[in-house]
Amino acid sequence: MSLSRRSLIGRAVLVAGAQILTAKGIAAASAPAPRPRFTSDPFALGVASGDPRADGATIWTRLVGAGLQLLDAPVRVPWEVSETESFSRIVRTGEDVAIDQAAHALHIDIEGLRPGRDYFYRFYAGDAVSRTGRFRTLPVTADQFRIALTACQHWEQGYFSAYADLVHKAPDLVLQVGDYIYEKSFGGGPDVRHFSGSDPVTLANYRARHALYKT
Repeated sequence: MSLSRRSLIGRAVLVAGAQILTAKGIAAASAPAPRPRFTSDPFALGVASGDPRADGATIWTRLVGAGLQLLDAPVRVPWEVSETESFSRIVRTGEDVAIDQAAHALHIDIEGLRPGRDYFYRFYAGDAVSRTGRFRTLPVTADQFRIALTACQHWEQGYFSAYADLVHKAPDLVLQVGDYIYEKSFGGGPDVRHFSGSDPVTLANYRARHALYKT
């Protein structure tokens, strides 16, 4: 079969166009998903740390939508741990995925740190950055060790000013022995604030009540 010069050029253009479209398709498929843009602070419930050890601790956060509503899509959450509050000496970094099955909560075990010293941490989600948290690893030995004990915090009745004093005094360890949340209103007052809705009976209800306490 003989091809005219015009037919040959036409076929070459079609092949080149197909290759360009294929390359674009591959690039689109392999490109990372765009970072989510939140209409409110996804870290409205703050950050926390616990289970301290001589070489690390567990850090926590939970992403929420506007009005503390549950999110419905996975979110990539980078995090970092630093020896300084300015994050000028970052010692650990990582990235986890917050998913709806876990109410977009993350528990990350940090290891390989030095004993008996403060560390600072923060999380990222899309364009949002969490507040900076602080934890202290346990010392191997200590001449002095200060422990604070908390218990029975009721969202309706507490002013929670004791926590501000606790933070100011910076104990080495905080023990929360419960109750951490309450299902029901005990009444009889005087109440500082009031629960809205009925007593929690489902997992979703308890997640909402836990989020309320985090406010």
